[in-house]
Amino acid sequence: MSQQIDILHFFSKLRIYNCIIISQEHYVVEKEYRIHKQVNDVATDMKFGMCTWFPYKSSDRCTEVNNITLLDSWVISAQGHFAKNSDLFPGKISNRLNGCPMKAVVRDAHGDFTTKYVHYNDSNGNFRTNIKGLEYDLLKILYEQLNMTFVHVPTPEGFEFQKGSVNNLIFAMFAKEAYIALGVGNHL
Repeated sequence: MSQQIDILHFFSKLRIYNCIIISQEHYVVEKEYRIHKQVNDVATDMKFGMCTWFPYKSSDRCTEVNNITLLDSWVISAQGHFAKNSDLFPGKISNRLNGCPMKAVVRDAHGDFTTKYVHYNDSNGNFRTNIKGLEYDLLKILYEQLNMTFVHVPTPEGFEFQKGSVNNLIFAMFAKEAYIALGVGNHL
């Protein structure tokens, strides 16, 4: 199983979540029912397992591959058949994502309709910063409806409004340090 976990972990780095790994597996059947026969150089006491994984099932594992699920097995026989006739592509990502993080980079764009930081002192005199703007308001509706947790990620170097470079932002997204960027506007 570790090879399948390694494959699914690699796919998760590329954000490929809806996939099946087909692998050869031998299974044990009680001796009186076990028939070993070769059909076109394939042993009939062998199956091919169809494995997948279900991301976002718990908040402590969100998109990481820790467990894989055997969906079904193809049994080698004269005709060949699935053992359970399961749906190989079940719904994997629900509408409730168990508090998993929505990691967002915010570019302070300073426009009327763009996302920006608003700085203020609270009632105790403590300096605070809030994120305001249409993009953030729309994202907030989404992450609240999906039961996700907003995680503000510091703006990568060069992505500040004045500089406009997206190179470090792209690297941060590939490294899963950020999933989305707000405040981009048309200044790239």
